[in-house]
Amino acid sequence: MGDGADVFIEQLYREEYKKMVMVAYTKLRSRQSAEDVVQETFTEAWKCFDRLLASPNPAGWLYLTLRNKMKHELRSQLRFSLLRDKLEWTHKTEQSDSENSPDDLFEGVSREEYELLEMIYIQGYTNIEAAEKLGISYVVCRKRVQRAKENMRKKLE
Repeated sequence: MGDGADVFIEQLYREEYKKMVMVAYTKLRSRQSAEDVVQETFTEAWKCFDRLLASPNPAGWLYLTLRNKMKHELRSQLRFSLLRDKLEWTHKTEQSDSENSPDDLFEGVSREEYELLEMIYIQGYTNIEAAEKLGISYVVCRKRVQRAKENMRKKLE
């Protein structure tokens, strides 16, 4: 993609970003989550620039993509609320009780992944903050969280 794509997406970004964050915030109730899904929407716009450009209403294309990203985020939040509850419960119980051991409750989740999940879901760190604290990149952090969630999903099924 050339400079034309950059200019086009940058213009859409300047015109729509704040409105899109407000729309996302009304559904997600988290400024960080709202900003994340809007950034994901613009990343998708960049990847699918040809489809965006072919749309008779590029701003409408963005909002439709945003809506899909918000739905995915809400499903993810609901799906892992059980995970958060289990992490909080495990965190409060004695580690010596083998029945309550995180290793038993979170089979397939490494200790490193468990600690990352604890930072994000109990301590309230964002992925960016957790990555910085652990000295890893944001992409690596997100991948580890995703891997841990997939392992948890398998365990909970």
